[in-house]
Amino acid sequence: MSCFVCGDVVKYKDDFWVVLASKFDGALVRIIAPHRGNGKREVTSDKLVSVGSRVPTVVHNGKSVLVTKRGLLISLISERLLRSDTKDGQAILKLARD
Repeated sequence: MSCFVCGDVVKYKDDFWVVLASKFDGALVRIIAPHRGNGKREVTSDKLVSVGSRVPTVVHNGKSVLVTKRGLLISLISERLLRSDTKDGQAILKLARD
């Protein structure tokens, strides 16, 4: 059984997803496909294939946010996409670039 951590990029059903959370035993993994919107899935880890890369985490105003290569922002609090065209979104992108 593979162990996935938050931010891991995985392949599921011929598409790329980002790991949001993993249950303590690693059996169920919560994933999101940010390029498809806020749709999330909770799947067993044996259905996922590791891509070998990880989405970096940025902390802004005490909140953790994943920042993809395409500049998509994923809140680890709400597990939803954040807007990158706001003042906070721009600040998060700047932190990710630095």
